[in-house]
Amino acid sequence: MKYDFETLLDRSSVGSYKYVEMQENYPDIPGDTVPFSMADMEFKNPPEVVEGIKKYVDTYTLGYCTATDRFKKACCDWQQRRHGWHVEPEWLVSVPGVLSGLFAVMQELTKPGDGIIYFSPVFGWFKNGAVMNGRKPVPCSLFHGDREFDIDFESFEKLAADPGNSAVIFCNPHNPTSHVWSEADLRRIAEICYKNGLLLISDEVHADLVMPGFHQIARGSLDPKYLDNMVVCIAPSKTFNMAGAQAANLVIKDPEKREAVGKRLWANGIFMLTALGYEACRIAYEEGDEWLDQCIQYVWENHKALKEYMAENMPEVRVFDLQATYLQWLDFGKLVKNHDELKEKLHKARVIMDQGTDFGPEGTCFERMNLACPRRVMMDALSRMKEALYN
Repeated sequence: MKYDFETLLDRSSVGSYKYVEMQENYPDIPGDTVPFSMADMEFKNPPEVVEGIKKYVDTYTLGYCTATDRFKKACCDWQQRRHGWHVEPEWLVSVPGVLSGLFAVMQELTKPGDGIIYFSPVFGWFKNGAVMNGRKPVPCSLFHGDREFDIDFESFEKLAADPGNSAVIFCNPHNPTSHVWSEADLRRIAEICYKNGLLLISDEVHADLVMPGFHQIARGSLDPKYLDNMVVCIAPSKTFNMAGAQAANLVIKDPEKREAVGKRLWANGIFMLTALGYEACRIAYEEGDEWLDQCIQYVWENHKALKEYMAENMPEVRVFDLQATYLQWLDFGKLVKNHDELKEKLHKARVIMDQGTDFGPEGTCFERMNLACPRRVMMDALSRMKEALYN
């Protein structure tokens, strides 16, 4: 490979959030432990981005900035090139991160007390954000039957028809299961929202990370009639391991909604990105295709290695197919009696993942493992996991 995905950087003392969180929650964990939690990579950033930022700092100041035409073009060209979705530059609303944008949308385009529907298990901040902003979280469970998952459209249609619910937050592709939704599913959800006047908020922050053999469909590329009542969240943060650059975009076609959300962001004190955030995003979108392609291939090989190891050494653990993201969904339900037992054994193994219960009650005895790390680090953790689970 042209790019380096084998070097492990020491992030334990630079304020990396997942290392700090691990050390706070597990103070007895050795300092050289690599956590497999949170959705940021252990990979070095694309060298094009690193060198471009160095050049920027050498050439310009870090003063107040705004989105340039070149920045907007890079964002739109990326969506067209990678997803076949034509986005007009004026549809973009730049935000420091998907969550800050999503909360502003919730604050401005829904009312206090409104129900916000989401499909559980899912990224926990969909629920938390609704609660913190005075809205009612309304889960629609994806799990039924023998720990399988799929959209329960009968339940969803009932929730969508309830006048107390005003919006749907949808994860496309899905976090934590990594599921890539079919076009039929996406169209049916969009049509139900359209028919019931529900705002559809589509979080597509993982959309660039689709594994070989799968095809991700951008929501905005569906029937144009759906776009006027839709907000799509996009960002280079997961794609290029640059969440700390604080750069994301909301795609809002409807001018009234776009203006209203823009005013809400200003009211929240959010009116620009950092100079380096704009530049890092632009460079990544203009020059990052080859790095991303190789990153996806490396993560895919990690998934295959994990799946093979599990089949041979821990066959009771169900390994879900990795369709997108770099987040592996694992079902330990046949190996442990309850989630506390699972947590204790994984702690003993020094394998720190995101607990499935963080994503909803459907995640009991599940774990989400970050595969965006050097393969030797992952394999060493799997060996420790096996010893702890079977002894």
